[in-house]
Amino acid sequence: MSSNDAGSATPPNASGLHPDGAATQGVLIAAGLDDSQQVSGILKAAEGKKITAVAAVASLAVTEDGTLLAAGDDYLQQVSGILAAAEGKKITAVSCFDATALAVTKDGTLLAAGHGAAEIMRDTEGKTVRAVSAGSGFALVVGEDGTLSAAGRENGGQMAAILKATEGKKITVTDCGSGYCFAVTEEGTLTSSSSGTSFSGQLVKAAEGKKIRDVSAGNGVALAVTEDGTLLATGNDSSQQVSGILKAAEGKRSRPWPPPTTCVSR
Repeated sequence: MSSNDAGSATPPNASGLHPDGAATQGVLIAAGLDDSQQVSGILKAAEGKKITAVAAVASLAVTEDGTLLAAGDDYLQQVSGILAAAEGKKITAVSCFDATALAVTKDGTLLAAGHGAAEIMRDTEGKTVRAVSAGSGFALVVGEDGTLSAAGRENGGQMAAILKATEGKKITVTDCGSGYCFAVTEEGTLTSSSSGTSFSGQLVKAAEGKKIRDVSAGNGVALAVTEDGTLLATGNDSSQQVSGILKAAEGKRSRPWPPPTTCVSR
């Protein structure tokens, strides 16, 4: 194992897997680059604790009692800042992207640290948050009534595009990738800030006529899970990340982990 790779001594089983980290019966499992201790650090912090939610880039995890754990690169205080903001609070959901880290408290208050944090906190002041997804310097927020709103810094028109696509609709799940965003309506329809021949647009096309339960927006790859547990995937397949996951999931029922209402993002 090289100095840039780390993992858990606890092997994963076939359920409860997440692309960037996993909690199997509450045990955190993680692997990948460890140049900023984003893997080894979060595994050490989570040792002996039951984990209920995870988010990767900076590594965030939530314990069974609502305590936030964090590790990884802290160049914009996305790690130390979110830990300070969450101190003494019960956390129910986390999300991070690039240098933007978000957490939702038990009473629905959104906490933010890192890139765009001041603007995100300003734009969500007084709002009760049901689900959230971090973008680069911004956040997509699902309110108590299912309405999607955006907070923070506009990034290439992503915020405006996804808000237009979801206007008048109630949203259950949202997720942001590199240059695009997804949202799932309460009817299970997948929408995107991109369209046409883009891989995110291709995923929307693949999801037509299907009820979507969850969606994950990665860097050049997008995944969705249908109501019957079928996995959909589109995007860059240079390392078989699309064809490989589709082959691994063939004949199996995939399920969101954690549940969509927890809204953990990658």
